[in-house]
Amino acid sequence: MSTSKDNSEGGDPRRPINYAIVPLWKYTDIEKYSVDGGGNKIWKCNFCGKRVKSSYSKVKFHLLCIRGRGIGICEKITEEIKDELKREEEEAENRKLNSTSRM
Repeated sequence: MSTSKDNSEGGDPRRPINYAIVPLWKYTDIEKYSVDGGGNKIWKCNFCGKRVKSSYSKVKFHLLCIRGRGIGICEKITEEIKDELKREEEEAENRKLNSTSRM
């Protein structure tokens, strides 16, 4: 399974995904972007195949196995993979915090 994507393939060229900010999108196949410009996309989990229409927060809850957030957890994620995904998400959050604190 490939975990990196070229933003120009299959994506919306008007709104390329910045994986430095939202790294967990790269573990999904995005099937359709919202026509109204909102954050919802139709995506499929690369691990379990679950197909959902939602925003990035639901991707995060699904892949990091966070219960009680309106989406089921990914049953195919191992603890080792979850730890790696959590690390990626924390690094992205730190980059966001550091970039806004410099303004």
